[in-house]
Amino acid sequence: MFGVTVGVILIFALIDIAYVHSKKELSYDNDIYQQPALLALEYYPELKDRKLIFRSRGKATTWAHKAVPRVSTLLLPERYRVYQVLIAEDQNGPLIATLFKNLNPNSKVGVLGHELAHVLDYSSMSSVEILNLGIQYYISDEYRLDYERATNCIAMNRGLRPHIMSWSEEVYNYLEQDNRGRYYHSPQEINEGVGCDE
Repeated sequence: MFGVTVGVILIFALIDIAYVHSKKELSYDNDIYQQPALLALEYYPELKDRKLIFRSRGKATTWAHKAVPRVSTLLLPERYRVYQVLIAEDQNGPLIATLFKNLNPNSKVGVLGHELAHVLDYSSMSSVEILNLGIQYYISDEYRLDYERATNCIAMNRGLRPHIMSWSEEVYNYLEQDNRGRYYHSPQEINEGVGCDE
């Protein structure tokens, strides 16, 4: 029974891999992602040959945006991985204001710049390192805090500081109301250059 289950999973994974690799290097399921994504990608020339999918998630989630490797490609060599930037279309409470569709144009570039910094980081990791990162991220609040702030720094050090500042000015108070503000830089911290040595 175990062998049949593994076989079925492998068949679906191969079909999924073939499907995603039949698509263009960049794909979007919503046109509103295209312009800010292209602008943010200008700061990450290393990602120009990577397969990136910008996708909506319609149901309410605990996150507004996140970047993850597509599970079916995680065990492949890095050059064959597919990375997804998932964008929530719905939220609860104060986080409604943080949804991509509600952000100003500079903030949209900033949030995608932050997510692409995650992709850049993943692209330098082995599959085992990515799995370990995921485990640490979900079991350790301190690890998550350090990792999100370091990711923000990558984006800012790449030249996206004005866009990250725009995003922070627009959503930081809402993140604070939801007890998530500490994971990101406040506008004051960005102004003061806190914790982002190049």
